[in-house]
Amino acid sequence: MSQLIPQSCQKRRVDELTMMQRELYALGSAIYQITEWKRPYAEFVDMENVDIWEVVEGGVMPQISDHNVAQDIILRCWHFEYELAQDVEGDLAALIIKTTPILRRL
Repeated sequence: MSQLIPQSCQKRRVDELTMMQRELYALGSAIYQITEWKRPYAEFVDMENVDIWEVVEGGVMPQISDHNVAQDIILRCWHFEYELAQDVEGDLAALIIKTTPILRRL
C-alpha cells in the first residue's frame, strides 16, 4: 500500500471545479502513474462506498517520491495551478529537454 499523506492540497469540492480543472487534476494523476509506476489512490479503488473525489476533496494526496523529476508538474496539476493542458505540455517538454542529455546538445 502506498503511503498517502495529507499535504497542502487545496480542499475544494468537486462541484466547485471547472471541467478543465478536473481534467488537469486527472492529467497530473496520469503523469503520477507513469512516473511512479503505480496508480494514485489505488488503495481506495477496491473499497466499497469510497468515492475518489471525496478523498481528493479531503485534501489527501499520494506521496510523490523525491526522485520523481515530474514532481513539480504533478503538484501544480493537483493544486490547480495550470490554466490549460498546453501549459502542462510546455513544462513536460522543457523537462524532457532538461533531463535528456542528447537533447540538451541540440
